[in-house]
Order: sequence, then structure tokens, then C-alpha cells
Amino acid sequence: MTIAYVLSVTSMACAPQYEGQVDVVIRVVWTYGGTNGVNNYYCGGETILLYVPPAPFTPYVDLTEEQVAGWVTGSWTPEQTAYMQETIAAQLALVVLPLPW
Repeated sequence: MTIAYVLSVTSMACAPQYEGQVDVVIRVVWTYGGTNGVNNYYCGGETILLYVPPAPFTPYVDLTEEQVAGWVTGSWTPEQTAYMQETIAAQLALVVLPLPW
């Protein structure tokens, strides 16, 4: 069965001022999950970011979840991504039974 993976940003922490910019995102808290169309499984974590000029800067109010999610997944190594996807797939392969009581 095919698994669809998605990263969702749950919160962000900002430095009020950094390198001449305001409200610079420095920490992203996220969940990374998968669904096989029947069951869902999520893991979570946080990623520390560092803005390094002269990299392009997007004001906080103009950020999109897709952009921030790209920062997070872009910071992962291929091995980290594979590990999380394998963990999610293994959990989705388990059979969820109703509680016996």
C-alpha cells in the first residue's frame, strides 16, 4: 500500500532581531506523518535554523507553511528522511485492534 508523507509545522520561535532583520525564525517544531489511507502515524521533533546573510529573507508575516516545511526537510540528510519514513511505514504495518474491554 502506498504511503503519503507530510510535514506539518506546529510552532515557531523567533529572535526579535537578528542580522538586521526582525522576527527571524530560529526554531521550528513539527510533526512528520504518514497515512496509508486507513491508518495514520506521526512522529515529531524540532529543527534549529540559522539565518545567514546575504541569503534571501522572507518577513515572518509572509512565510508559508510550505516554505518553512522546506527549510526543515532540507536540513535532513537522506538517511534521516529514510529512517523517519521507515519508522512510519513500520508503524502503519501494525494491526490496530479494538481494546479488549
